[in-house]
Amino acid sequence: MPDTWTPTVASPPSSFPALDGDGAGPLGRIAQRLRDNSGVGHGSATSSRDVDELVERLLAYAAQAERQLAAQRERIAQLETVSMTDELTGIANRRGFADYLRRTLHAASRHTEHGVVAFIDIDDFKHVNDTYGHAAGDAALVHVAEVLTTSTRLSDFVARLHGDEFAVLLVRADTDQALARLRTIQRRLATEPLIWREQEIPIQVSFGLAAYGPETEPASLMQKVDVEMYRQKRARRDDRIRGRRERTFPAIVDISSSTAHAAM
Repeated sequence: MPDTWTPTVASPPSSFPALDGDGAGPLGRIAQRLRDNSGVGHGSATSSRDVDELVERLLAYAAQAERQLAAQRERIAQLETVSMTDELTGIANRRGFADYLRRTLHAASRHTEHGVVAFIDIDDFKHVNDTYGHAAGDAALVHVAEVLTTSTRLSDFVARLHGDEFAVLLVRADTDQALARLRTIQRRLATEPLIWREQEIPIQVSFGLAAYGPETEPASLMQKVDVEMYRQKRARRDDRIRGRRERTFPAIVDISSSTAHAAM
């Protein structure tokens, strides 16, 4: 299974001033002022001790509060990670993908960058579940996630949107580069079947592409992905009716130019 990804999570602001390592932070300075002023107009050793005790209690309370806040921030980060991670495959889920896509498009707008969003759908996934069982179906999803993760660059982003649908964000890539990468993934899946209880389960997938640029909006791009995903499903259903054996790989469609490219 691919390693669990960790999204970037903004920490909430602390409700207490941070303490420096030597106690010289805001609370440390307040404590020092209390010590410095403890003997003014009194000259009492008891008064000085009382102030020292108050200062120590104040610092102990602040340190405890800081530890609690740090634990709270860590817990929030963990919950954010869980909420953006697909539990089965360990890669990002739809929410994580949408968050990363939004940040990527923002960077593309600032730096005039281009890239490609690829969407992937497992062919006849219901057949795998019905024939081999749902545990085999889960194994197929993990297998596809592993192939996608190991077949893309570290700068790319892989996610499982829902069910048997995946997405890959190929940053700083053009359509030709994306097509070449996706054909490689198709061939890997075709030549590296899932081994399930000493049985080989062939897995084929269909792809579609959507190019993005500096002016692309996340909502419109995701809508294109969804529309093309379901259009491809309908096309594959029609292919099965006509006899899908006529082609080895499903079509890859670049919806940015509305041009279909037959996979080799």
